[in-house]
Amino acid sequence: MITFFRTAGWITLLLLFTLPNHAESFRHIYTDNGLSSRRVYQVEKDGTGFVWFLTSMGIDRFDGTEIRHYPLAGIKEVKENVLPFSVMTCDTNQGLWLSLRNGKVYSYSQEKDEFLLSIDLNEYSSGSDPVLNHIYFDHTNTLWLAISSGLYTFDLENRRLYLVEQFSDETVHTITQLNEFCYFAGTNQQVYQITLPEKPGEEITKKKIDLPLPVKVESMCLHDTVLYIGTFSHSAYLLDTHSGHIRSLAQVIPQVLVRTIKASKDHQILIGTDGSGLYCLDASSHQLIKRYSSHDGGIHGISGNTISDLLVDERNRFWISTSTNGVSILDPHTPDIRWKRNESGNNQSLLSDHVNVILEDSDGDMWYGTNHGISLHLTKENRWTHFLQSHPDEIDQTPVILALCEDHEKNIWAGGFGTGG
Repeated sequence: MITFFRTAGWITLLLLFTLPNHAESFRHIYTDNGLSSRRVYQVEKDGTGFVWFLTSMGIDRFDGTEIRHYPLAGIKEVKENVLPFSVMTCDTNQGLWLSLRNGKVYSYSQEKDEFLLSIDLNEYSSGSDPVLNHIYFDHTNTLWLAISSGLYTFDLENRRLYLVEQFSDETVHTITQLNEFCYFAGTNQQVYQITLPEKPGEEITKKKIDLPLPVKVESMCLHDTVLYIGTFSHSAYLLDTHSGHIRSLAQVIPQVLVRTIKASKDHQILIGTDGSGLYCLDASSHQLIKRYSSHDGGIHGISGNTISDLLVDERNRFWISTSTNGVSILDPHTPDIRWKRNESGNNQSLLSDHVNVILEDSDGDMWYGTNHGISLHLTKENRWTHFLQSHPDEIDQTPVILALCEDHEKNIWAGGFGTGG
């Protein structure tokens, strides 16, 4: 048994090793975990608890453990000009829907466990092939479609397509709803407020939102009474729908493509960019809380900076899909993970990754009994020292530490094999 006596000035330390003060930990889903492709365009969660990923190879379903791949009927091969512009969403009953740019809309059948073709807009077009940019289910479960020829609703029961508003020389990219009668449509040039009639005989009105300059709208999100607008190359804007005040977020969000915007359950605004990572803003002050980047590395960073979509689930977990490197998941309820491991040639790390016993002493310092001796981490100073480590020429006499304890005089006792007594 070996005893260590804790006295002032007793320990000599060499290098300073600093861990981040606060570092959230991500889980990642890659092709190694069963994902069909590293290029993920959309992520959605249905009412049964499955999380779905739309990838360059089709659709994957994740049950928390395993991934299952689903083909789409009628599509023999994945087209690069189809899937990247597809939209996956849920209706008010949390049923899963998928729209393709070629005008086909699919719904997932739980009974048949497959995707069925529900709408083919080519059947409703008398001219050129329609281009379907977006689908959206409003509060009444009415299906809205942004087609190259205008903004439409579709009656699923009677199989009829209705024109809501024509957009001359513009293309609607995204739709969202403020209240029973008010909607917003983002086009390749600007944002419009669409107001439906409240009384018979009244007409639909279309009002242009006066943004500071013409912008190509890529994404929109309503949180409380604020509309967040992501653009192709002019950062993002917010519109106070009560006062009409418009504010640019260019001081926080760079002039990059803003693919997706979502609100978390703790009043953060999540802004996913193409190339600059994920930005989290406070919903009240709109100040930057945190930026997540792949440059943060490993479990402390997202898997890629080209964010294609975001999902905030009922547990406030962030599901972050990237168009280059799979999916990252941040769970704010999971404690931060900080790795302590052996780093070859670095004396300010564990002696060995094979740790047999851990002791926190009365001073809050951490002792690690390993297969190559003892490592002590002085937590307040964030420094390491080591005991009983073997000499490189005596590797066969390496002390294996199996037990650690502290007595009432703050002495640390260690036991194991090859400790010399």
